[in-house]
Amino acid sequence: MEISSRTDVGRMRGNNEDCCKVVPELNLAVLSDGMGGEAHGEVASQMAVEMVAEHCQEWVRDPEAPLVSEARPDLASQTNRLISGILKANRKIFQTAKENPTHRGMGATVVAVWVNEQRMSLAHVGDSRAYLLRSGEL
Repeated sequence: MEISSRTDVGRMRGNNEDCCKVVPELNLAVLSDGMGGEAHGEVASQMAVEMVAEHCQEWVRDPEAPLVSEARPDLASQTNRLISGILKANRKIFQTAKENPTHRGMGATVVAVWVNEQRMSLAHVGDSRAYLLRSGEL
């Protein structure tokens, strides 16, 4: 499996609030688009990708690592872990914004994809999207 990532500031802004992290050994990709402009959306997006990736890596190292929320039995373990990682990141971003007046209003979208053999787990929050390209069909 090949995974790559790239962000671009675009033509409208001087500050790139996007962040992505790929963990090739897990076939895990996490993307976040920061929100808040002057409120440091780039900080929120960096926190989000790092925390989701670390939460997933922690579970691989220790399958007994706790989830932030109760697992949903109708979802795969990896999907529950992604959801838990996003919730953990959300709490940390919210707390950081609460404690630091210059960061008030910061936030981030998240899209996380974790592929294991023939199964793909996907979790997201916000308006960032994930697309599936299969057999030339998007």
